[in-house]
Amino acid sequence: MLRRIIRFALHQRLLVVGAALLVAAVGLRAFHFLPVEAFPDVEDIKVTIISLWPGHAAEELEKSVTLPIERQMNGTPNLTNLRSISMFGLSVVTLVFEDGVTDYFARQQALERLTTVTLPTGVSAGLASLSNSTGEIFRYTLRGRRPLTELKELEDWVVEPAFRTVPGIADVVSFGGQIKQYQVDVDPAKMQAYGISLAQLDQAIATANGNTGGGYIAHGYEKQVVRGIGLFRSVADIARVMVTSHGGVAVRVGDVGVVGIGGAPREGIVAKDSADDVVEGIVLMRKGAKACAPRRASSTRSPSPPTCAWCRSTTARRWSTTRSTP
Repeated sequence: MLRRIIRFALHQRLLVVGAALLVAAVGLRAFHFLPVEAFPDVEDIKVTIISLWPGHAAEELEKSVTLPIERQMNGTPNLTNLRSISMFGLSVVTLVFEDGVTDYFARQQALERLTTVTLPTGVSAGLASLSNSTGEIFRYTLRGRRPLTELKELEDWVVEPAFRTVPGIADVVSFGGQIKQYQVDVDPAKMQAYGISLAQLDQAIATANGNTGGGYIAHGYEKQVVRGIGLFRSVADIARVMVTSHGGVAVRVGDVGVVGIGGAPREGIVAKDSADDVVEGIVLMRKGAKACAPRRASSTRSPSPPTCAWCRSTTARRWSTTRSTP
């Protein structure tokens, strides 16, 4: 048998060489598309429910948010473990399911039950992104001469949406910077003199900020749409909002306080190298996706120095992590 194979190979040299090259090409192609993970996914099938209730203590979160969610999640099909943690302004409930259950089935069951939970006013609850502990594939920072509020605005409205369009990306988590706010620094003495409370001031500002529809006016064969424009466009618009009247004279927001632009109260900062305060973003890969493709796409779409005039002085610096990459 061996002699026949040798004799055939010697007589059909071109055929044997061609077959060897074909096998080598197929092997190289298979090796190129082979999904190799540095950290295999060995986690359980789990769903995390995150609830935010700013300004409330951990005890209130536990009684009013965590316990109602836990009671509703009990009895979920294929549920093996249920654990939670409550802290200042934050509640995290984790559901662990049996092996073999798909992630999307588990998330669907949790979401259906979450919609039936009655939570206090002001609580925002939702599911965490479909990622795992090895899904952190890319990090980047934004720093420049612009204020931190503008860097944070650039991160939220330009950079994050661009990364979310990359196939295989589950979420983009940002840290650092200051969230832009329109703030009213009220004078308590003036408010007491005019008999205005903080609730009245808040209600007046919220009511004035909005557009209204006025139907239409028939003009021959045409209909001209009528609407009232009331959305705030500047700080001056907020200062001109009427709160109440005193002695027949309108009392406006600017009469009881100073309106300005500032940042939300901060709970921490992000530092990198010699920069003490930067804006950082972490790109999370979707569970089950291949690590190479999203990371290459993230590197390609990572914002190099922007070309727009508004952010020309801002640079995006990035570094990649070796987690979940071959």
